[in-house]
Amino acid sequence: MPPLVPRLSPEDRAGARRRPLLSKVPVRRAPMPLPASPLVSNRNVVFGVCLTNRQGRIGDLMVTAALGWAPGLQVGFTVTDAVIVVTPDESGPRVLDHRCYLWLPTAVRRAIGVYQPARVLLAGLPVEQRLIIHPMVMLERLTAPVHAAIVGGTE
Repeated sequence: MPPLVPRLSPEDRAGARRRPLLSKVPVRRAPMPLPASPLVSNRNVVFGVCLTNRQGRIGDLMVTAALGWAPGLQVGFTVTDAVIVVTPDESGPRVLDHRCYLWLPTAVRRAIGVYQPARVLLAGLPVEQRLIIHPMVMLERLTAPVHAAIVGGTE
């Protein structure tokens, strides 16, 4: 049975490099195939996901930056089709804080079924100056047919 530890030559002990047994000739290999790239959004909508805290604070700097919103902006809320629509409004009840976080009123959160800290999907529409807040249950409903098709099941 051969020894588990190879014998060391004097060169090995001195830290010398061993000569390779095979010459290092570069081998040309074809590049690995890449998957098809996903459809690229034309940036009419900028998405973000955030967690609401107990007081209803939400925020995603990428979305607010795409909207061009800055701290101190007053906003108003509308609930329609189980989503919250946030728009700039000079007489709005809330103001973006110094970090561009937004505090959603309890009644507005409850209107879309967000009763406790939960993740929400933010969709910023820069041209229309709208922020649409979706509860995750809506995202689940929208993506269920795609997921069912992928796993071969039914909706």
